[in-house]
Amino acid sequence: MIPLVAAVALASGAAAPGAALPSGTYSYEIYSDGKPVAKSTIVIHNANGSLQITEATILQGDPVASTRTIDPATFATLKYTITVQGTEDTIDIPSNAATWRRASGDKTVSQAVAGPSMVFDFFAGPYAALPAMLHATTAKAFNVYCICFTGFDVKPAPIVPATAAPPAGVPKTDVSAAFEFDDAVVTLWYDPVTFVLHAMDAPKAQFRIVLLP
Repeated sequence: MIPLVAAVALASGAAAPGAALPSGTYSYEIYSDGKPVAKSTIVIHNANGSLQITEATILQGDPVASTRTIDPATFATLKYTITVQGTEDTIDIPSNAATWRRASGDKTVSQAVAGPSMVFDFFAGPYAALPAMLHATTAKAFNVYCICFTGFDVKPAPIVPATAAPPAGVPKTDVSAAFEFDDAVVTLWYDPVTFVLHAMDAPKAQFRIVLLP
């Protein structure tokens, strides 16, 4: 991010102290190939200097639950845990590397770029803290860790200008930010004070997330 205020166009001003990501419950619809494929419930718990984001959804009939421990200063992900079909995986991101902890053994991957980190998992949770993270950091890119089809990996996500038109239903007061991931541009629309995500769209990947009323 080139100084971030210019790069991400946070035109409506900074969040008041303590206003970013207030505690609350948010429901999102997840779309793939233009069709709704899942609903996700995200709970933000922000109290006593700690910040956690939990997510619950259903994937092909199986419940999926995840918890993200977020740095309350930078909003980067410090720890991520996901449970699917009774199996739990954890990713610890203490500094410039991340360790995937699982029953068959640990694997550590160094960061792809100097900057904050998040964990991608194909649901809504990865994007919940991103607007606040982009506002709080002055990095030009961030790290995206993923337990993907090819195994545990990390890729850089450079910040790019946000030029996409907002989808229907997004409040006119929203601001936007965009980044590039896997050759696709991802745009976020969010409240400029609370940094709560209202919508995410990656047209090339045919993937979209919308906050339900």
